[in-house]
This record gives sequence, C-alpha cells and structure tokens, in this order.
Amino acid sequence: MVTGGKGFIGRRLVVKLAEQGNDVIVVDKELDGIVNFDYLREKLKGVEVVFHLGSASGSLFFSENPIQSVNVNCGGTANLLETIVHHSKVQQVVFAGTMSAYGFTTIPHHESGPVNSPNPYVATKLFGEQLMRLYYQNHLLPTMTTRFASVYGIGEHTKGPVANPVTQFVWSVLTGGKPMVFGNGTQTRDLVYVDDVCDALIAAQEHGKPGEIYNVSTNVETSLNDVIKVLEKVHGSKVEVEYTEWKPYDQQSKYIDRQCASYEKLNIVSGWVPKVGLEEGMRRVYQYYVENYDLIPKGWK
Repeated sequence: MVTGGKGFIGRRLVVKLAEQGNDVIVVDKELDGIVNFDYLREKLKGVEVVFHLGSASGSLFFSENPIQSVNVNCGGTANLLETIVHHSKVQQVVFAGTMSAYGFTTIPHHESGPVNSPNPYVATKLFGEQLMRLYYQNHLLPTMTTRFASVYGIGEHTKGPVANPVTQFVWSVLTGGKPMVFGNGTQTRDLVYVDDVCDALIAAQEHGKPGEIYNVSTNVETSLNDVIKVLEKVHGSKVEVEYTEWKPYDQQSKYIDRQCASYEKLNIVSGWVPKVGLEEGMRRVYQYYVENYDLIPKGWK
C-alpha cells in the first residue's frame, strides 16, 4: 500500500513497485483517506508493506488549513498505525519524513544530529517519526523513517506554488517569465531527483532496520543562484531572474538558509546512492514540460 499514492512522489513510487511485480493499493484522499478507520481497515486486507507518504504537504497549506492539516498528518498517521496493529497483517511500515526537521542546525545533517522544527508542517512530521518509533517499541511493528531532502522531478504540476524551485524555474522560462527568487539566492538545498527517492524508499524497505531513520539526499549543497546557472545550460540562453523580498507570512521568514545531508547510513545498509545529478534531472524536467506544456499551471510566470 502507498498512502498519498496520487501525489508527486507517490505516483512515481507506485509505478516502480508495480514494475517490480508487486500488487499495489493506493490510498489518497478518497473517503478522507488515512483519517477514515473503516476505509483503511478494508483497504489493508492482504497488505504486507505500507509506504506512508500521505500528508497535508507544505507550510503554505498549513497556513491556510492548520486544523485540517494537523488532523491529517497527526491523526491520520495515528489512525493508520492503530488500524495496522489491530486489524491487519502488515509486516512493515516506511514513513516519509522531511529533512526540514533539521531546521537551522549545522550541515551536513546526520540522522543522529539535532532537530529543530521551523514550522507546523515539520512539527507534524516529527510527530509522525515519534509514532513510528513508539509503535515499533510498544507493538513490535517494524517501522522506519526516511527523511527526504529537497525533492524535484517530473510530475510536480499538481503541487503548483509549492513545487520545488527547480521545477518552478523551468516553468517560468518555458512560459516566458522570470524565475522568482526570494532574498539574494544564496540559500542552499540538497536537491534529489524523485526517481532516486523512490529507489531509496524501496532500498530502505528491503534492507533498512526497524526503528531507524535514514536520510534520502545527495550530500551536495546547491544555492538557488547555482540552480539558475544550470538552468541556463539546459535552456541554452541567459535567464533573467526576479529577486524579491521575503514574503510577509511566517513560513517565508522561517525559510531554512542551508540544507545538505549525508546519505551514508542508508548506503551502508542497502548500497543506495543517488544516480541523477542536477543537470540531468533538470533536463528531464525541462523536456517533460516542453512535451507536456499544457500541464504547466495556468497563468504561471
């Protein structure tokens, strides 16, 4: 089962799992998804492994729907785990966390290092991590957490304004606009391609240890200004950028300035390494939206 299986990462994961010969059940927002006990109980029949990606995603959504978001991310995760423990034969749960949980702590980030939630969305993800650990300790349910770095790739059009900056910048040049960068563009991200993330999830499920946390990252720190330079290579011409002040709402004022994490722990247990570099990944995104121009969000500049 993949919760959030119709989302950006979830869709790609479902395809990869099916290509391996797995029967995959998708749970998303139908009938309230993970917050609906009866719905989950029925869906979990015969399921052996759950990849829990379903959540209200991003700080922007949280600012608009805080109660609903907390209910989905916290209540939904608790409901999923309770249903699994008492009404299923699930043998393993892999939880999708976030590397934003490291907040403003020193880079490179390691799983054993400190966490520092910069916004309510991240707080709910840390809550989910703790539930995973507790259900392993108290119920012997094999669970683990994967903390994603900054994920980008084809298929982000459903995310619109909360899509990764890499994808947003591609949309802007293809629609004749100027990529918008908040601040001076020196803020950095550990940019990991979506297919590498899906491979990491499968690697963690197959080789990871219950109760553990694994970074899914590249251990490469890239500034937004450097992303623009790569985009110029992909686009084949100079890209004009619109630098703007931080937005006044809270999640922008809490925008993490640096992100870079080690994936050594996952590599040691599974051999996983990221395979798609930024230029190759951006070329894939660029070509995808050249061929599927109508999927770029309407009015995007």
